[in-house]
Amino acid sequence: MSVVKLVGFACLGLSCLAVAQDPSQYPKLKAHRLEKSPTLDGKLEPGEWPDAARTSTFFDRISQKPSLDPTEGWLGYTEQGIYVAWYCHDRSPDGIIGRETIPNSEFFGEDFVIFSVNPYGSRTFEQTSSFITNVLGTKSEEIAGGRTGKREWRGDWVSKTARVSDGWIVEIMIPWKILNYEGAATKDMDFNLQRIQGKSLFRQSIANYTLNGRPEFLGRWEGVQPPPPAKAKIQFLSYVTPEVEEGRFRNRAGLDARYAFSPALNGLVSISPDFRNIEDVIAGNDFIRTERFLDETRPFFIEGGDFLDMGGRFEFGDMYYTRRIGAFDVGAKYFGQLNKRDGIGVLTTMKFDGQKTSAISFNRNFSATESAQVYATTDDSTRQNLASGFSYEKRVKNLGFDVSGAFEKDPGAKSDTAASAGLNYQRPGLYSEVRYVRVSDTFNPALAAIPWTNREGFYAYIEAQKQIQKGSLRSVRAELYKPQFLDGDGAVQEAGYDLDFDVETRNDMRFGASVSRVRFGNSVDATTGYSITSGVSNRFKRFGLFRNVGTEGDRPSVFTSLGAEYRIAKNFDMGLNQTILERDGTNRQTVATLAYQLSPSDLVSSRIVVRNDKSNFYISYRRAGFAGAEYYFIYGDPNSETTRNRVALKMVWAF
Repeated sequence: MSVVKLVGFACLGLSCLAVAQDPSQYPKLKAHRLEKSPTLDGKLEPGEWPDAARTSTFFDRISQKPSLDPTEGWLGYTEQGIYVAWYCHDRSPDGIIGRETIPNSEFFGEDFVIFSVNPYGSRTFEQTSSFITNVLGTKSEEIAGGRTGKREWRGDWVSKTARVSDGWIVEIMIPWKILNYEGAATKDMDFNLQRIQGKSLFRQSIANYTLNGRPEFLGRWEGVQPPPPAKAKIQFLSYVTPEVEEGRFRNRAGLDARYAFSPALNGLVSISPDFRNIEDVIAGNDFIRTERFLDETRPFFIEGGDFLDMGGRFEFGDMYYTRRIGAFDVGAKYFGQLNKRDGIGVLTTMKFDGQKTSAISFNRNFSATESAQVYATTDDSTRQNLASGFSYEKRVKNLGFDVSGAFEKDPGAKSDTAASAGLNYQRPGLYSEVRYVRVSDTFNPALAAIPWTNREGFYAYIEAQKQIQKGSLRSVRAELYKPQFLDGDGAVQEAGYDLDFDVETRNDMRFGASVSRVRFGNSVDATTGYSITSGVSNRFKRFGLFRNVGTEGDRPSVFTSLGAEYRIAKNFDMGLNQTILERDGTNRQTVATLAYQLSPSDLVSSRIVVRNDKSNFYISYRRAGFAGAEYYFIYGDPNSETTRNRVALKMVWAF
């Protein structure tokens, strides 16, 4: 039996061990307006939450049974906001884990809770906001549609926690004014309460408690009467950056203006935004055959960015890749929910002596399982390029279908096209997909990231995972990718398979292996890889090794990655990552970081990046993350190839 067939049977076997949740059995809670606001102090005093809805029906998402460490939850609201409380009982309270104290950190491997709410009640994740608190009371939030990091624009909320003899307690309050919703009529809202335990990584919730979360499984909070939405207002965010570089002084300044047409619709104008002092993603140096896709870090594009998503790399490409847009003089956006079903995103940027771009997207959610989108982009810099497209997706129970298409045109040239259609099947622990893709030979929208052109064919993908509650193993995962694409002349462009397998152990280790045999035209990539990671759930004590050996592009290739993250002392962290590609010579890249957290708002950090014979070092101090003025002091340039003799002071105000 071939390795591909063997893994296929293994994936199906793992999926058969999972249990499906009945979508009709979602919890319902009657909304209760609280006569008196609870005192938020992490203490559940007798009689403090008498008017709130109470629930203790939290289910473990692996066994889909009540957890051995029970959880209690309370939910209510006032004219000012939503109040939520958890009592997280724990048989081993000394094992409760809390590490992060910086707002909007990742809490993986810690004890934390999540409250999710969709005021529209539309059964969609896109309109759902989540508020997250770890056992230390550190907050993180994911606001529907995407918001930038400045606290005055994100909105603030309250979180208080306390440890008790048999677990821990958390109380939170979320003001209505930071949520997206329309009107003040009585509403049924989607919601969920979750709890994650750090030592076991077990997750329990009152709704949507399967491995494949789906919006139709969210709970229903019935009969909520929120106050009228806040009146439209304008907010400003300004910065000034005096700096000295290589003996030359200059001062840069900029202004952002944000107008809330309603809690659900926002406009944003940015004049001379500061991109230089934003630490960018570091590109890898491993061998790839396509353009390397990098995430966005610039606040202007993050704000409301979800409303301008257009396609994806696993279809025929990302039709709106914001990295195509560099520094600009003036930019404007309009984004948000027009109503319960319809969302819109509009963007335009302009350089006084260069690129002018625009993008527009309109999305409709017909239901939790059916949606459609139309979009267009233009670039008037050199090519005067116009591109547009559409997508439609529908799911019936475990079976999903989607189709998308796009065209682009330059003046005087013919239109070029791309299309994709996929069929997928998913159930807890299993996801499988077959997708058809066709891209014409000169399809190249100016604002898009299209990994492959001149191709037609299919790929199949299957991923299976099993989470285990008892024994030495914590989880097992396997995935298989099998492409079969031809170019316009009928020759093989990509064909073969990629196979990955990994296991996690109860003592926080991960072991992985991979095999790849893929033909690209007349050459074959044949590699075998393995990896080992300790401290999977603890970024303050994590070490990893990855090695991939074989041939790539018909040439011997060895890629090695070594990484370490370690807390040297209280609030003093280091990170080190070195990657080495040995193919036609040796290409090395080393990234080292040091960070000392003086307080939740004060951080001193430094980074050095060494790429072969070039190195860049910078160090910074920041006081940020909360409301009020923010200050940054920077020596060097975070995104230069080599160290710059530069000193900059950046000050940011919101008003």
